[in-house]
Amino acid sequence: MESVWATAAGRIAREKKHKNFWPDGICLSLGLPAGGIGMGALDGKERHAFVKAFRDIIVDWPGKEFERLQAIPFSQVTEAGPPSHQPRNAEFEFEAAKLYCQKFFAHFGRAPCIPHLFPGF
Repeated sequence: MESVWATAAGRIAREKKHKNFWPDGICLSLGLPAGGIGMGALDGKERHAFVKAFRDIIVDWPGKEFERLQAIPFSQVTEAGPPSHQPRNAEFEFEAAKLYCQKFFAHFGRAPCIPHLFPGF
């Protein structure tokens, strides 16, 4: 994967994946959001697009542990029907966040700053 990322096309594809992960396509914020947005959204449908974007980023990382993430079923949200996708996607969300935090700590020696839910103010 790193050899693909080293190409101009690979960098553009990677940057697009990362822009899709952040609300408004911006990964740096100067203030706290007024409520839960992105991966921190309370509503499963609202959070789904960002969980999917996180999935798109992390599943093609090298390593057996990331291959296991690909095997976890991931459902698409549809406007019709009940949110039956949430339990299965929650399994992916939990396992991916755990693996991401472990890899980040192993590489950088500190815990990552991750999106999380804010209590109501």
